[in-house]
Amino acid sequence: MVERPFGVLGAYTTSRRTFSEDDVNFLQAVANVLATAVEREEAEEKLHEVREAERSRIARDLHDEALRVLTYAVVEAQ
Repeated sequence: MVERPFGVLGAYTTSRRTFSEDDVNFLQAVANVLATAVEREEAEEKLHEVREAERSRIARDLHDEALRVLTYAVVEAQ
C-alpha cells in the first residue's frame, strides 16, 4: 500500500464531543477503503494506457512488416 495522502476525511457532529477510539477506528477503516478505491482506479487507468500503447506498437509492427513484404514483392516484380 502506498503511504501518501489523497485528501482529507472530515467527521463532524452537531454537538461538541470527543470521538471514541471506535469512532476513530471506523473512520480509519473508511479512509482505507476510499484510498484502496482511488489506488485501484489509478492502477486501472495505467493498465489502460499500457494496453493502448501495446496495441499501437503491435499495429505499427504489423504495418511495417506488411509494407516490407509489399516493397519486396514490387521490387521482385520489376
